[in-house]
Amino acid sequence: MRDEDKTKQQLISELRQCREEFKKFAYIVSHDLRTPLINLKGFSAELGFALETVQSSLDSLLPHLDDSQRPAVTTAIREDIPESLEFIQFSVKRIDNFMNAVLRLSRLSRRDLKFESLDMDALVQGVLETLSDQIGQRQVEVNVKNPLPTVVADRDSMNEILVVILKNAVVYLDSSRPGVIEVGGRRNSTETVFFVRDNGRGIAQEDMHKIFEPFRRAGRQDFPGEGMGLVYAQTLVRLHGGSLKCASELGVGSEFTFTISNDVMQGGGDAQ
Repeated sequence: MRDEDKTKQQLISELRQCREEFKKFAYIVSHDLRTPLINLKGFSAELGFALETVQSSLDSLLPHLDDSQRPAVTTAIREDIPESLEFIQFSVKRIDNFMNAVLRLSRLSRRDLKFESLDMDALVQGVLETLSDQIGQRQVEVNVKNPLPTVVADRDSMNEILVVILKNAVVYLDSSRPGVIEVGGRRNSTETVFFVRDNGRGIAQEDMHKIFEPFRRAGRQDFPGEGMGLVYAQTLVRLHGGSLKCASELGVGSEFTFTISNDVMQGGGDAQ
């Protein structure tokens, strides 16, 4: 066996091992942590019902308290306890979202890929249509360098990768100047390369390490999200034997580049 074949088999073996370890971790998240979370949800709801009962009787109980006790009791029942319960419920929901994100990432890493020749021009246009309202509202100029190279890949995966990258490009444009997004691609001997370039906010160099880390987000946090979109996209790209990278300059814009192995069906992406 040639050295390069050994290296490739080694990488595939390591990838499979990583997947098994992540699968075990996801099992712990879905079972061992789910039960206490359900208990927290249930008992915080019970406390909420009990608090409503106490609050409805508060006016009739206050006259029986000393003048020195009334303010503290009123504040505790009408402000402190409800605020604490609201914080608990918000935190439980946040933990639940995190756990669901980890489980989704686990499922993505084990997705059964269906390879076919894809018209990337059509896929990109389809994604842009789903974002048409946001593109129209922001008056974004989108330039697709046709024709994009075709690629053999999983359709659902490619669509999700494009949705994540193009949506980020639209959402994080700089409102102080007209938005411009450029999409292009090229094919070489070993892989097919696609890029999405924008003139948006850009990312500070000290924040670059965050963008592909789970639950981390870079820059100003004025849009909802858990910080998992690029993590999902990176996982799907890796399943196709490729990589997802970003080059960015704060205040100038960003370029996301992802590659798809040209021999992914022969093991480049280790689909099984």
